[in-house]
Amino acid sequence: MSTEKKPNILVLGGNFAGLQTARHLHEHIKDKATITVVDRKSFLLFIPNIPLEIFEGNNPTADSQLPIAPILEKDGTRRFRLHKQRRS
Repeated sequence: MSTEKKPNILVLGGNFAGLQTARHLHEHIKDKATITVVDRKSFLLFIPNIPLEIFEGNNPTADSQLPIAPILEKDGTRRFRLHKQRRS
């Protein structure tokens, strides 16, 4: 009986490139590996909208955020949120 473990793939960053990478990997390898996305944020910040949001009087940091957990959960991708440590 084989007890081989699945390989682990770590994607650093959960913005556009990181999310697309994780989703394409999952699409091609399915359950042959564990995919984990690591980011400091729990959301994707849609940067191209920032000038428009400011022009319209909106707060871009509140209005241009898309939670990434629901996107990753559809594929079974794990997500870790890192916390930045302050130096003394």
